[in-house]
Amino acid sequence: MKLPVHFKVIHLLFISVIFFFSASLAFGQTNLNQRDSKGRKQGKWVYLGKDRPTEGYPENGKVEEGSYKDDRKEGIWIKYYQDGITPKLKGEYHNNRPEGAYVKLDAKGTIIEAGNFTKGKYRDSLIRYHANGVVSYQG
Repeated sequence: MKLPVHFKVIHLLFISVIFFFSASLAFGQTNLNQRDSKGRKQGKWVYLGKDRPTEGYPENGKVEEGSYKDDRKEGIWIKYYQDGITPKLKGEYHNNRPEGAYVKLDAKGTIIEAGNFTKGKYRDSLIRYHANGVVSYQG
Protein backbone atom coordinates (compact mmCIF):
# COMPACT_ATOMS: atom_id res chain seq x y z
CA MET A 1 0.00 0.00 0.00
CA LYS A 2 1.42 3.39 -0.97
CA LEU A 3 1.64 6.26 1.49
CA PRO A 4 -0.37 9.39 0.70
CA VAL A 5 1.78 12.16 -0.79
CA HIS A 6 1.11 14.52 2.13
CA PHE A 7 2.42 11.93 4.57
CA LYS A 8 5.60 11.46 2.55
CA VAL A 9 6.15 15.23 2.57
CA ILE A 10 5.56 15.40 6.35
CA HIS A 11 7.98 12.52 6.89
CA LEU A 12 10.67 14.10 4.71
CA LEU A 13 10.26 17.45 6.48
CA PHE A 14 10.40 15.77 9.88
CA ILE A 15 13.59 13.86 8.99
CA SER A 16 15.16 17.10 7.69
CA VAL A 17 14.37 18.90 10.94
CA ILE A 18 15.91 16.04 12.92
CA PHE A 19 19.04 16.18 10.74
CA PHE A 20 19.58 19.90 11.32
CA PHE A 21 18.70 19.50 15.00
CA SER A 22 21.35 16.77 15.38
CA ALA A 23 23.89 18.68 13.28
CA SER A 24 23.77 21.59 15.72
CA LEU A 25 25.14 19.25 18.39
CA ALA A 26 27.81 17.87 16.10
CA PHE A 27 29.23 21.33 15.48
CA GLY A 28 29.99 22.00 19.12
CA GLN A 29 26.97 23.64 20.64
CA THR A 30 28.19 24.38 24.16
CA ASN A 31 25.12 26.03 25.65
CA LEU A 32 23.45 22.81 26.75
CA ASN A 33 21.34 22.36 29.88
CA GLN A 34 21.19 26.06 30.78
CA ARG A 35 18.88 27.84 33.20
CA ASP A 36 17.94 31.51 33.14
CA SER A 37 18.24 33.93 36.07
CA LYS A 38 14.90 32.67 37.44
CA GLY A 39 16.10 29.05 37.40
CA ARG A 40 13.92 28.03 34.43
CA LYS A 41 15.28 25.61 31.84
CA GLN A 42 15.99 27.35 28.53
CA GLY A 43 17.32 26.17 25.17
CA LYS A 44 18.76 22.79 24.23
CA TRP A 45 18.84 20.05 26.90
CA VAL A 46 20.26 16.55 26.74
CA TYR A 47 19.52 14.08 29.52
CA LEU A 48 22.04 11.27 29.92
CA GLY A 49 21.92 8.05 31.88
CA LYS A 50 23.97 9.65 34.66
CA ASP A 51 21.18 12.26 35.04
CA ARG A 52 18.58 9.51 35.57
CA PRO A 53 20.46 6.59 37.15
CA THR A 54 17.33 4.60 38.08
CA GLU A 55 16.19 4.26 34.45
CA GLY A 56 18.88 1.75 33.40
CA TYR A 57 20.63 3.74 30.66
CA PRO A 58 24.42 3.75 30.18
CA GLU A 59 26.01 6.61 32.11
CA ASN A 60 26.80 8.57 28.92
CA GLY A 61 23.89 7.22 26.86
CA LYS A 62 21.11 9.62 25.89
CA VAL A 63 17.72 9.28 27.59
CA GLU A 64 16.08 12.19 25.77
CA GLU A 65 16.93 15.53 24.19
CA GLY A 66 15.11 18.62 23.06
CA SER A 67 14.53 22.29 23.83
CA TYR A 68 12.89 24.15 26.66
CA LYS A 69 11.27 27.54 26.70
CA ASP A 70 10.55 28.89 30.16
CA ASP A 71 10.88 25.43 31.77
CA ARG A 72 8.43 23.85 29.27
CA LYS A 73 9.27 21.39 26.47
CA GLU A 74 9.05 23.14 23.12
CA GLY A 75 9.82 21.88 19.62
CA ILE A 76 11.26 18.52 18.57
CA TRP A 77 12.12 16.02 21.33
CA ILE A 78 13.85 12.70 20.82
CA LYS A 79 13.54 9.83 23.30
CA TYR A 80 15.97 6.91 23.13
CA TYR A 81 15.98 3.17 23.75
CA GLN A 82 17.93 1.99 26.78
CA ASP A 83 21.07 1.56 24.68
CA GLY A 84 21.28 5.36 24.85
CA ILE A 85 21.94 5.62 21.10
CA THR A 86 18.91 4.45 19.13
CA PRO A 87 15.97 6.90 18.81
CA LYS A 88 12.65 5.46 19.98
CA LEU A 89 10.36 8.45 19.53
CA LYS A 90 10.73 11.75 17.69
CA GLY A 91 7.92 14.17 18.31
CA GLU A 92 6.90 17.79 18.63
CA TYR A 93 6.00 19.46 21.90
CA HIS A 94 4.25 22.74 22.57
CA ASN A 95 3.96 24.19 26.07
CA ASN A 96 5.23 20.90 27.59
CA ARG A 97 2.62 18.74 25.84
CA PRO A 98 2.86 16.46 22.80
CA GLU A 99 1.55 18.52 19.90
CA GLY A 100 2.09 17.84 16.22
CA ALA A 101 3.91 15.25 14.15
CA TYR A 102 5.61 12.26 15.73
CA VAL A 103 7.34 9.09 14.62
CA LYS A 104 7.86 5.92 16.68
CA LEU A 105 10.80 3.72 15.69
CA ASP A 106 11.76 0.16 16.54
CA ALA A 107 15.19 -0.76 17.90
CA LYS A 108 16.52 -1.10 14.34
CA GLY A 109 15.43 2.43 13.40
CA THR A 110 12.46 1.33 11.28
CA ILE A 111 9.34 3.48 11.53
CA ILE A 112 6.55 1.58 13.29
CA GLU A 113 4.07 4.44 13.70
CA ALA A 114 3.68 7.97 12.36
CA GLY A 115 0.99 10.52 12.96
CA ASN A 116 -0.09 13.77 14.57
CA PHE A 117 -1.13 14.33 18.14
CA THR A 118 -2.92 17.25 19.80
CA LYS A 119 -4.81 17.80 23.04
CA GLY A 120 -4.31 14.18 24.06
CA LYS A 121 -5.78 12.77 20.85
CA TYR A 122 -4.65 11.61 17.43
CA ARG A 123 -5.27 14.20 14.71
CA ASP A 124 -5.34 13.81 10.94
CA SER A 125 -3.52 10.70 9.69
CA LEU A 126 -2.19 7.79 11.71
CA ILE A 127 -0.18 5.02 10.10
CA ARG A 128 1.15 1.90 11.82
CA TYR A 129 3.62 -0.44 10.17
CA HIS A 130 4.57 -4.08 10.44
CA ALA A 131 8.24 -4.84 11.19
CA ASN A 132 8.83 -5.37 7.45
CA GLY A 133 7.64 -1.81 6.66
CA VAL A 134 4.24 -2.80 5.24
CA VAL A 135 1.33 -0.67 6.44
CA SER A 136 -0.72 -2.52 9.06
CA TYR A 137 -3.18 0.30 9.81
CA GLN A 138 -4.02 3.63 8.27
CA GLY A 139 -6.71 5.97 9.47
